[in-house]
Amino acid sequence: MRILAVSYFFPPHPGPRSGQVSTLLGAVAELGHEVTLYSAYEGPAPGLALRTHPFDLPPPLPRLWPFPDPQVFWNRRIADSIRREAEGHDVLLTFSVPFSTVLLGRFLAERAALPWVAFLSDIWRRSPYIRHRWLLGGLLARWERRALLAADRILLSNEAARALYRDDYPASRDRLSVLPHVLDADRFGSRPVVPD
Repeated sequence: MRILAVSYFFPPHPGPRSGQVSTLLGAVAELGHEVTLYSAYEGPAPGLALRTHPFDLPPPLPRLWPFPDPQVFWNRRIADSIRREAEGHDVLLTFSVPFSTVLLGRFLAERAALPWVAFLSDIWRRSPYIRHRWLLGGLLARWERRALLAADRILLSNEAARALYRDDYPASRDRLSVLPHVLDADRFGSRPVVPD
């Protein structure tokens, strides 16, 4: 299978999303799938075709802007490149956060006619990390609803998120799956267990 993946975060970025994407896509490539990843970070990517598009976040501006996150500008900048490369791929896989990647996934899935798998590592419109939810909640709810109805499969990181989305979007309930975050103990070495 040829997988076209999009994740703003990737090593050497130190955040958890980077490690998750690197580990998951590396394992998928080891299974014999061909993976092309678009990312803003250029790190070690054994077995992956990495398309790096570095991006400097804009300077801080008024509190409501940019929305839903600063990476929305990176997503807009790479959309045409990804759409052109989509031909010949079997599936589109997007990783969120940032949440604007969900909007990009919906855009690409519609234009490239690819099945779309949206991996939401965090809940979206109810996220405590989004500023001004009280003011922009209606817009977020529309974006989230359209995206979740458009995705062919929605991966979530835990059962609580699946229950939340199952209640909010009953039409999508059969497309919700859980793929928990994992820890690769081999990357961190072993430590003795100290009894209480």
